[in-house]
Amino acid sequence: MIWVSALLILMDMGGLTTSAWSQMVEQLAVFNKASGLQNANQIKLSVGFDRANHRFADVNGDGRTDFLWIDKFSGNVSLWLNDGMIPVAGSSFKWTKAPGA
Repeated sequence: MIWVSALLILMDMGGLTTSAWSQMVEQLAVFNKASGLQNANQIKLSVGFDRANHRFADVNGDGRTDFLWIDKFSGNVSLWLNDGMIPVAGSSFKWTKAPGA
Protein backbone atom coordinates (compact mmCIF):
# COMPACT_ATOMS: atom_id res chain seq x y z
CA MET A 1 0.00 0.00 0.00
CA ILE A 2 1.30 3.45 -0.90
CA TRP A 3 0.13 6.47 1.09
CA VAL A 4 0.19 9.90 -0.43
CA SER A 5 -0.17 12.63 2.13
CA ALA A 6 -2.88 15.17 1.35
CA LEU A 7 -4.29 17.88 3.55
CA LEU A 8 -7.04 20.33 2.72
CA ILE A 9 -7.79 23.24 5.02
CA LEU A 10 -10.72 25.55 4.34
CA MET A 11 -10.59 29.04 5.83
CA ASP A 12 -13.41 31.46 6.51
CA MET A 13 -13.17 35.17 5.68
CA GLY A 14 -12.02 35.96 9.23
CA GLY A 15 -9.04 33.62 8.91
CA LEU A 16 -10.26 30.96 11.35
CA THR A 17 -9.88 27.32 10.36
CA THR A 18 -13.37 26.03 9.61
CA SER A 19 -12.66 22.54 8.32
CA ALA A 20 -9.84 20.21 7.37
CA TRP A 21 -9.48 16.88 5.57
CA SER A 22 -6.53 14.53 5.67
CA GLN A 23 -6.01 11.56 3.38
CA MET A 24 -3.70 9.97 5.96
CA VAL A 25 -6.61 9.45 8.35
CA GLU A 26 -9.14 9.14 5.50
CA GLN A 27 -11.64 11.66 6.84
CA LEU A 28 -11.30 14.41 9.37
CA ALA A 29 -13.43 17.46 9.71
CA VAL A 30 -13.02 19.91 12.54
CA PHE A 31 -14.91 23.14 12.96
CA ASN A 32 -13.61 26.04 15.00
CA LYS A 33 -16.77 27.34 16.67
CA ALA A 34 -17.18 29.84 19.50
CA SER A 35 -17.81 26.91 21.87
CA GLY A 36 -14.59 25.15 20.76
CA LEU A 37 -13.59 22.54 18.21
CA GLN A 38 -16.25 20.14 16.92
CA ASN A 39 -15.54 16.86 15.13
CA ALA A 40 -17.74 16.55 12.04
CA ASN A 41 -16.61 13.05 10.96
CA GLN A 42 -17.05 12.30 7.24
CA ILE A 43 -17.77 15.44 5.21
CA LYS A 44 -19.15 13.75 2.08
CA LEU A 45 -19.80 10.14 1.20
CA SER A 46 -17.61 9.09 -1.73
CA VAL A 47 -19.21 9.38 -5.15
CA GLY A 48 -16.58 7.38 -7.04
CA PHE A 49 -14.62 10.29 -8.51
CA ASP A 50 -10.83 10.76 -8.40
CA ARG A 51 -9.99 12.61 -5.16
CA ALA A 52 -7.23 14.58 -6.87
CA ASN A 53 -9.89 16.56 -8.71
CA HIS A 54 -12.05 17.51 -5.70
CA ARG A 55 -12.45 21.23 -5.02
CA PHE A 56 -14.36 23.18 -2.37
CA ALA A 57 -15.75 26.69 -2.85
CA ASP A 58 -18.87 28.69 -1.99
CA VAL A 59 -20.37 28.55 -5.49
CA ASN A 60 -23.85 29.92 -4.78
CA GLY A 61 -22.87 32.61 -2.26
CA ASP A 62 -24.85 31.21 0.69
CA GLY A 63 -21.83 31.16 3.02
CA ARG A 64 -21.46 27.35 2.91
CA THR A 65 -18.57 25.59 1.21
CA ASP A 66 -19.87 23.57 -1.76
CA PHE A 67 -18.20 20.49 -3.28
CA LEU A 68 -16.99 20.34 -6.90
CA TRP A 69 -15.40 17.60 -8.96
CA ILE A 70 -13.59 18.69 -12.12
CA ASP A 71 -12.91 16.21 -14.94
CA LYS A 72 -9.20 16.65 -15.68
CA PHE A 73 -9.65 15.71 -19.35
CA SER A 74 -12.81 17.55 -20.40
CA GLY A 75 -12.98 20.29 -17.76
CA ASN A 76 -16.61 19.36 -17.01
CA VAL A 77 -17.69 20.15 -13.45
CA SER A 78 -19.99 18.18 -11.14
CA LEU A 79 -21.35 20.31 -8.29
CA TRP A 80 -22.97 19.40 -4.99
CA LEU A 81 -24.45 22.25 -2.96
CA ASN A 82 -23.91 22.19 0.80
CA ASP A 83 -27.28 22.13 2.59
CA GLY A 84 -25.68 22.27 6.05
CA MET A 85 -24.61 19.95 8.83
CA ILE A 86 -27.52 17.51 8.51
CA PRO A 87 -26.37 13.85 8.79
CA VAL A 88 -27.44 11.92 5.67
CA ALA A 89 -26.27 8.56 4.23
CA GLY A 90 -22.92 8.28 6.03
CA SER A 91 -22.03 11.97 5.74
CA SER A 92 -22.21 14.67 8.40
CA PHE A 93 -23.55 17.10 5.80
CA LYS A 94 -26.46 17.05 3.38
CA TRP A 95 -25.43 17.66 -0.25
CA THR A 96 -27.71 18.35 -3.21
CA LYS A 97 -26.43 17.63 -6.72
CA ALA A 98 -26.87 20.82 -8.74
CA PRO A 99 -29.00 20.44 -11.88
CA GLY A 100 -26.95 20.39 -15.06
CA ALA A 101 -23.65 20.13 -13.20
